Amino acid sequence: MEKAKVIVISGSMRFWNTILKVADKLTQEGNIVLSPFKDSRSVLTSEDLKLHAELHRQKIDMADEMYVVNLGGYIGDAVQDEIDYANQLGMEISYHEPLRSRPYIVTLCGSKKFEYEFVYQFEKLTKEGKIVLLPAIFRFPNSDHLSTRELALLDVIHQEKMKMSDEVLVINKDGYIGDDTQKEIDWCNAHNIKVSYIENAYKDDRFAL
Repeated sequence: MEKAKVIVISGSMRFWNTILKVADKLTQEGNIVLSPFKDSRSVLTSEDLKLHAELHRQKIDMADEMYVVNLGGYIGDAVQDEIDYANQLGMEISYHEPLRSRPYIVTLCGSKKFEYEFVYQFEKLTKEGKIVLLPAIFRFPNSDHLSTRELALLDVIHQEKMKMSDEVLVINKDGYIGDDTQKEIDWCNAHNIKVSYIENAYKDDRFAL
């Protein structure tokens, strides 16, 4: 029997479920897989993190190849350090998603009544290293006084934002999608723009193996 290849996986713990799927897939292909350690404690000290980093570096020393789980193009500082170390060793590195020459762009759309959720998603996605575009309507607190022409212009601007995006994320809190939002979804579908949703009812399988 041919000697099995040893593959070490690197990736942010926020992608843990995908890391498990990757490990399962690579193992079924006949590889020996070294996964990162997920500490179950809610609070980790700097010493804990330092220990985890050193242990994972030793796993890299044992491996033939590295597989990086970089959903949405995200690679954190710790994972980048691991990639740099693997490069120093001359190790072959493959990525779950193609490396990007620019950050991933997401446009948010949905009802203005979910403004709090828009802010939450904006902060969350920005921390993941993504460029997040919001509807211009949020910059007009007195939007009820905008003319029909002005509203139509804002719609065109929002379409241009969606056209620039890698993904449009629909804020469909409690399953609600208004008529205007549905029109935006239909427009995206007609222009082959990827649409995903925050509610489980619209399961986003873009990260499936």
